[in-house]
Amino acid sequence: PGELGLAPTGRTGRSRRSPGFHHRLLKIPDAREDLSAEWLRAALVAGGRPDCPPIRELTCETIGEGIGLIGEILRCELTFVEGTRPSDSVIVKLPSRKRTNRKLGRRWRLYRREYSFYRQLASETTAPHPGAPLR
Repeated sequence: PGELGLAPTGRTGRSRRSPGFHHRLLKIPDAREDLSAEWLRAALVAGGRPDCPPIRELTCETIGEGIGLIGEILRCELTFVEGTRPSDSVIVKLPSRKRTNRKLGRRWRLYRREYSFYRQLASETTAPHPGAPLR
């Protein structure tokens, strides 16, 4: 579906870099089954967390998909290698598995709009929003 540094819709072109953003292309997984501890650590590092220790285990649960959502939202519990730090969790949002939802998301440019919000506007607003590790 996309790469870090490019719009999640998979369209090519130049992206606007945010301060502290490490421009490194990293393929966004197509589905939950494609997530791995190695990929998530690479995403966190590429998103500006170079201090992220190696992740030993990744356990994900679906917290949103389907009606009203054009994506799959997961809460992933991270267990780091021993001795580095306690477990933590992150929210991962992937494009929908449902073909119809993906089609609508692309047609209405929802994936690009959300991506653009975090890249260009999130730091400018006082409205509450989740922290985006992929800055």
